[in-house]
Amino acid sequence: MQGTSTRRLASRSASLVINPILLFALLLAVSHILFHDTDYDFDPAGVLDLTISSCSVQVLPCTGACTVLEDGTTLGLVTVAAHSIYASQTKIFRSGSSLVEFLHVSGGIDCERFFERGCAAVCLVSVHVPQHSSLDLRITQNKVEKGGNSFLTTMPDTRLDKLTVNGESISVVLNQTVVSGKASVVSGTDPIFAWNARLTDAYLKSVGSHVRVVYGNNLADAVQVNLRATTMDQRTCMNSAVVAFESKAETMARCTEGKYLQWLQLAYDPDLNNKVTPSEFNEGVATLSKCCGPSCPVRNSCSSTLAPLYLPYGEGWISTVRFRAAVAENEDYTIVPRCSRKVVLSRDSTADLQTLLDAPTDNRDSLSIVSEMGSVQVLVLDGSGTLAQPPAIAETPLQMTEASAAPILTELRDVYGHGPLTDEERSNKGDVYAVIYVTMDPYTETPQVLGQRKYIRKYVYTNNPIYLTLPPAILKALSMGLLGPEIKHFRADFASPGCSRSVDSADHDIGKE
Repeated sequence: MQGTSTRRLASRSASLVINPILLFALLLAVSHILFHDTDYDFDPAGVLDLTISSCSVQVLPCTGACTVLEDGTTLGLVTVAAHSIYASQTKIFRSGSSLVEFLHVSGGIDCERFFERGCAAVCLVSVHVPQHSSLDLRITQNKVEKGGNSFLTTMPDTRLDKLTVNGESISVVLNQTVVSGKASVVSGTDPIFAWNARLTDAYLKSVGSHVRVVYGNNLADAVQVNLRATTMDQRTCMNSAVVAFESKAETMARCTEGKYLQWLQLAYDPDLNNKVTPSEFNEGVATLSKCCGPSCPVRNSCSSTLAPLYLPYGEGWISTVRFRAAVAENEDYTIVPRCSRKVVLSRDSTADLQTLLDAPTDNRDSLSIVSEMGSVQVLVLDGSGTLAQPPAIAETPLQMTEASAAPILTELRDVYGHGPLTDEERSNKGDVYAVIYVTMDPYTETPQVLGQRKYIRKYVYTNNPIYLTLPPAILKALSMGLLGPEIKHFRADFASPGCSRSVDSADHDIGKE
């Protein structure tokens, strides 16, 4: 009897170990079956138009998977890895061929719970590009639901003729990629980062986050930047052996004539009665997504800090002629819609500043960079791969972007941020377990690491300390589902305090006394 009991106990113990393993293996097999790949060939000398929803995209060189025709031509390959139940695909092929020209892919699942990996955990579109490609790649992100969380990553040694990206919430990383023609990237509320990428003629715009460009050994001579940082102009960083800024007077002279006058009047005098009222001025500033004051983005003080500079105190309106004069006098180019300031960066420490500004742009790369709520950083490394000038000592605190701060304030602080809850409050509000992902700053780690990683820190906030002892998933399993908080994910994107070569560096601002 004792031997039988021992065998039964051993059998039960083995079952406790083997059954979970078998169940895990079964679930893994089922998920592998449901999550499958679909391949499409495309013409690398033509246009490939992708529309995505709850999907991430990676663009990489062909490594043997692409089809080679009898004449030696290598076709491009698109691979869609997505859940067969939730995902959907719509494709249009070139007339009379099997080559895809348009592809719409929807992951069908909210990517919020896969925050760190993005939508790649749900739906990943891989574009394999042949080495000698002249591809015109166009990527459009459909209007995303909460937690869209898409990423576009171009891998090293990828070559494109043209690149167009347009999305409301898509993080873009251009890693050691060459775009020989026009590149236009609009990322919405997410950041844009280009590491050692050769962008001949690029337009990079992030409405709610930062634009960061780092040149390694790929900059032959110089790069001209047409800069517009609407809110964080003072946190702009241009770092190279030589940095030449167009003077503020020259910028304002250019931006208070011609087409800029029309845009200025449409923004601040929409009824075209040649008068600018305080309400019209504040509404015009609001359309620029500009935030003012040290409390941004928690509190916007543009109406109290900017209005006195442009509108006479106690008067109900100002003529458009006097208003234009005030705009030119205050030399704040961000007040003028679409106005940008020219900056030229060169690795040649002997280059003359004024010569750089006056030289034709035919033989240099051109970047037009717009960041409405975030900061702009363009860094040119020297031959040893380090910054030409070290970053300035951070006397100014880091500042979070409004796009990052708004959901944290409204969904976390205002609801749960009042200390431990009483039993009655917990029954009404419940528990929360929030993971906050902090994006890195270019100066916290090397650019090589920055090009490979999306986040450097994860912070956890909860109003119930028990979730700091046991993770929510384990606690929910042990309690048979009785204990489980609401899980939230947030991104905290900070702007650096600037650097030693900033917009207001007197020794690099031509015409500034």
